Amino acid sequence: MKEILPLFNALFQESENSEKLNEEQMKEMSEAVKMLDREGHEILFALIRHYQLKVDMESIEKEPYDFKSIKSGYKFTIHKLPIKLQIMLKNFIDLHSKKLQEEKQRNKFFECT
Repeated sequence: MKEILPLFNALFQESENSEKLNEEQMKEMSEAVKMLDREGHEILFALIRHYQLKVDMESIEKEPYDFKSIKSGYKFTIHKLPIKLQIMLKNFIDLHSKKLQEEKQRNKFFECT
């Protein structure tokens, strides 16, 4: 959990002055979650759990915000998440997706050489 704290704190601070996500952004985020690797899903869950423990202590449940563990990772309903958490997760997904894309390009480059 220690590794998640710097990322959580950065995303939390970055989301301070952000506006609520619109329906199109939520749809894009939903699609992007499906493309995350196992590590991305694990970090996503850790961010949500940490948010719940830090900010939303009143709703402690076994799985936060109706999360469901599925074979390929996790499933959740974006609309059930607090707005600030939605923004944090969108920012994380954007960062992680970019990282995956860069790794794919780097691997492709080294395969060609």
